[in-house]
Amino acid sequence: MLPKEKRVPRATFSEVFKKGKIIHSPFLTLRFIKKEPENSRFSFVISSSVSKRAVDRNYLKRIGYNIIQNNLKTIKNSYICTFFFKKEGKNLKFKELEKEINFLLNKAGICK
Repeated sequence: MLPKEKRVPRATFSEVFKKGKIIHSPFLTLRFIKKEPENSRFSFVISSSVSKRAVDRNYLKRIGYNIIQNNLKTIKNSYICTFFFKKEGKNLKFKELEKEINFLLNKAGICK
């Protein structure tokens, strides 16, 4: 699991929604902002419309956090990123999800 200091606090979500840039892919959407004095932070949002079962939603979050943790060395500082799953993304395998997340991070210019 990603350490707490690397996850987005609830108070910051509204700022990401108002000021954040958006990048789409077929399975995920990334909203991000650059916030200078901080380390990069990440969160995953999975709506109940994606999966009715909380077990499935939590599983997708754990996989997402694990992928981010494995790639922390390649991610620049000062970004706050929120990933939103789409309905099509709930059946992705680990490698496919990792490829999607890396694609969005590269497209946003967040990876080194």
